Amino acid sequence: GGVPPPPPPSAAMPSAKPPSTTTPGLKDPSSRKVFVSGLSFDVASSAVLGRFGRFGSVASVKTLRVPGTRRFSGQAIICYEDEEGAERCR
Repeated sequence: GGVPPPPPPSAAMPSAKPPSTTTPGLKDPSSRKVFVSGLSFDVASSAVLGRFGRFGSVASVKTLRVPGTRRFSGQAIICYEDEEGAERCR
C-alpha cells in the first residue's frame, strides 16, 4: 500500500463565513469607493482629500503607487463615509 493522496482543499478546511468588511449600519463599502485617475504625479494625499472632500465626508484616501518605484501613479481610491458622497463624486 502506498500513501493516500491529500484531501482536496475544500475538505481540509471547514467552511467558514468570511469576516464582515462592513461597518454596522453602512452598506457595502465598495459602493462608497471611487477610483480617480489623471491626478498630478506630485499631488499629496491631503490635496486629494481637499479636492474630493467637497462631495462628502471622506473616510480614507489611498494613493496608488507604481510597483518597483513606489512613485505616485496619478491614481487614487477615495472611500466616502456614505454612499451619497460617492454618488455626488461620480
